Amino acid sequence: MEPKVKKSKSKNKILFYDWAPGESARWTGDVKGLLGYSINDIKGGWDDLIHPDDFDRYDKAWDKSLSTGEAYCQEYRIRNHKGKYIKVRDQGFALRRIIGIIEIL
Repeated sequence: MEPKVKKSKSKNKILFYDWAPGESARWTGDVKGLLGYSINDIKGGWDDLIHPDDFDRYDKAWDKSLSTGEAYCQEYRIRNHKGKYIKVRDQGFALRRIIGIIEIL
């Protein structure tokens, strides 16, 4: 008899967001299922949820991307609704309008 293959119960754990300076983030994906927060809970940002030991590195990389338009890719820990830190990978890039203003995609 062949051993049974156990199917993974986890779904693809990917969230997408669009954000522009001065605006709320727009999320796509199961934010509530993965982090335990409603979209309204984190629409203004999640800086206060990032692990203190990871924040400076995250913040410097984010600022560099905003000022240069270079691609951004960071792994850091974020606190979920139960208070447990989970590792996430955050990547993206800033887009400039024709007049040079950065937009986040």
